Amino acid sequence: MTDDPARALAQHVCRTRYADLPASAVESARRDILETFGCMLGGSGSPGIGELFAVVSRWRGRAESRVLLRGVSPPSLQAALLNASMGHALDFDDTLDTGGSIHPGRGWGESITVTGRIAAFASPIRRRGVTLGG
Repeated sequence: MTDDPARALAQHVCRTRYADLPASAVESARRDILETFGCMLGGSGSPGIGELFAVVSRWRGRAESRVLLRGVSPPSLQAALLNASMGHALDFDDTLDTGGSIHPGRGWGESITVTGRIAAFASPIRRRGVTLGG
């Protein structure tokens, strides 16, 4: 056994099942994911996104992940960059969040960063999880 706190945290996360999560945490995650996808949809046509897409499209690599709303599959890092950039284009970083989500009012915008990456990196894994739909 190691004294590495990161390892202990990773083991805890890996052992945690969906059923172990409090309903309030699931509801907060559902709201954050919905808000993130809304920001991505709105931000997909924002200034700079088309230009970023044009630059990233010239980069080469193995098609492995999805860029949401674009129908293309670049390498995972490029997809994560585009997904998160679309989300950040119109996101106000939860500055008015009073609902007790994972980052109430701190202005860091974790949901955009994390969800954009998850959308990109989950594509090649091809695993199914729990549906968060209500």
